[in-house]
Amino acid sequence: MILPCPLITGSVPNIRAEISPASSASLPPIGSRLRLMILEAAAIGKPIVSTRLGSDRLNSTDGENIVLADEAQTFARAVAELLRHAPRRRCLGLAGRRRVEREYNCPVLQASVREALALA
Repeated sequence: MILPCPLITGSVPNIRAEISPASSASLPPIGSRLRLMILEAAAIGKPIVSTRLGSDRLNSTDGENIVLADEAQTFARAVAELLRHAPRRRCLGLAGRRRVEREYNCPVLQASVREALALA
C-alpha cells in the first residue's frame, strides 16, 4: 500500500517519527541541509532517491546505497520504481544504514575532528 507523501517544510522535533512511516525518502536538491537529511534517512534505514548534487561528498554509491537521478523524469521514475519493489527498498535501506553506521559513528567522527584540529 502506498501512503500519501509527507511534506516537511521546516524543523521537526523528531525526524524519525516523520520519516519512519514512509516507504522511501525522495530528496531533490531543494533547500539547505540536504546532505544531513540524506544521512538521517539512511540512518533509519530508508531507501533514498536524490541527485548527484544532493549527495555530493557523502561517498554514496548509486544503485548500492542510494538511487541518483539528476533529471526530473528519471527522478520520478526512480521513485516509482522503488515504490513498486519492496525487496529493492529493503536492500537499499539496509545498505544505507550500514554505510552510516560504518562511516559516521562516533569514533570515526572523533578521529575526523582530531585530524582537523591538528591541521589548524
